[in-house]
Amino acid sequence: MLLTVFLLSAGISFGQDPYDVDYDRGLELGVQGKFEEARAEFEKALETDPLKRSVKESLKVAEDAIAGRIKRGAAVFLFKGAAASEKGLHDQALSDYSRAVAA
Repeated sequence: MLLTVFLLSAGISFGQDPYDVDYDRGLELGVQGKFEEARAEFEKALETDPLKRSVKESLKVAEDAIAGRIKRGAAVFLFKGAAASEKGLHDQALSDYSRAVAA
């Protein structure tokens, strides 16, 4: 029994796709307003899987925020919405996206 629990926890800890780790880290940094660092994480995620649409969109938000094409507050709420959506918190995501539009 103990061995089974250990093996399951090891699979959870070590089984996460590198794309997911980099993407999730990028979202966390975006929520904190650290857009340069977020961009770097999204670029790493794209190296792992260059076809991921969500990463491409998040990278574009980070680049637009860095360049001043979108407001900092709007970008933060876009990242909050994406992070909530990734966790299945769709009502929260909708609220965050609405706040991004209003920012």
